[in-house]
Amino acid sequence: MPGFRLEMILSRSANRLGLCASQPNIPFRYPEGKYERGELAYIHDIPVLAVEGLPREIGEQVAVLALLPAQILLGYPMDVLRRRLPIGDKLRQKVFEKLVQKGRLLLLNFPEHHRAEFDALANFNMDRDPLLAANTMFDLKNVGLRELFGCSSLIVNAEHTATGKPLFGRNLDFFSCGYLHAYSLVTVYRQKDKKAFVCIGFPGFIGCISGMNDAGLCLASHDVFTPTPDRKFNPNGTPFALCYRRLLEECCSVDEAIELLKKMERTTSTLLVLCDKEGGATLELTPDNVIRRSMVNGFCTCTNHFTSKQLSAKKQDNVYRTLDRQEKLQNIAPGEKLGIKEMQQRLHSVNQGDLTIQTMIFEPEHLKIHLAIGDGPSSRHEMKTLDFGLPASGRKGPLSR
Repeated sequence: MPGFRLEMILSRSANRLGLCASQPNIPFRYPEGKYERGELAYIHDIPVLAVEGLPREIGEQVAVLALLPAQILLGYPMDVLRRRLPIGDKLRQKVFEKLVQKGRLLLLNFPEHHRAEFDALANFNMDRDPLLAANTMFDLKNVGLRELFGCSSLIVNAEHTATGKPLFGRNLDFFSCGYLHAYSLVTVYRQKDKKAFVCIGFPGFIGCISGMNDAGLCLASHDVFTPTPDRKFNPNGTPFALCYRRLLEECCSVDEAIELLKKMERTTSTLLVLCDKEGGATLELTPDNVIRRSMVNGFCTCTNHFTSKQLSAKKQDNVYRTLDRQEKLQNIAPGEKLGIKEMQQRLHSVNQGDLTIQTMIFEPEHLKIHLAIGDGPSSRHEMKTLDFGLPASGRKGPLSR
């Protein structure tokens, strides 16, 4: 039966790919299906992939149900280079080969279970080099890749929300290269001896840049554009998105996540926004420092620059309007209470057009995610609610304990 099911899924995937290639006006849709303990289905028109088991089994489930139908994504690393590096094809190929070479070294730093999952993905008739580049290139800013993610986040504490519980909103701003926005995927992970969690991302990328676990711990990663006095790169570090996935796998609160991060070897500089059922914080992260920016007057905002005395540069470059966006997010009237609609309006006010391809609002208390995906700005689209706790229905959700 598993073999028959796999054959059926691959056939459906091939037909889907052929249809999209010949009729580009027809939007891509992941084929629904099951493989082993994995299942891909649509919830309110959002593709949700549920995977479960050992790392090897999870890697195979992701490969069969999501990445094989979306193999166009294997070309994404080179498409990003074409967009970001206006150089000749031969020189660009050399840059790509350098990325892959450095990626092989970083692969040795992957947590063991993440490396096993990656190997299962890569061994499933995939082109290994683009897959490796996709999972490591965003840590390698020292090879000419800078200023890639231009994201915005806003956390509001319980006192200032219409729900009476913390809300955490986030725009993912990133280069679509004309197609990435069509391949957003929500993936629910259930692994032995680890917390269940959900990532909003893309198939084949095994780290997490936006997600929530079964304790209500939520996170969002931001690129940082300002220079710091710290090291730019630590070759002994773990790629940042894998560090952040570990937080969801192991931690229940913002404080626990910060303590775990301090123990990790980290590759590069990023900003990380964290929120739990009590509130949140922004972390300024380098290979050498973990600096917390706590909530101020019940709010926490983040775009793409450091503000701490230890790490902020004397001169802030207003790249991607990072300063303007943060000022807009901070402009909240005294006594104003924000609900889901108002949070979305705030996020839409700082959208960056075609770059904004995912907009989400987390409700940590209820394990809900309100999500809009698609062509930018995604913040203008209707938000669909994914309830991973399902307490009102009396049913046990995929993240409920």
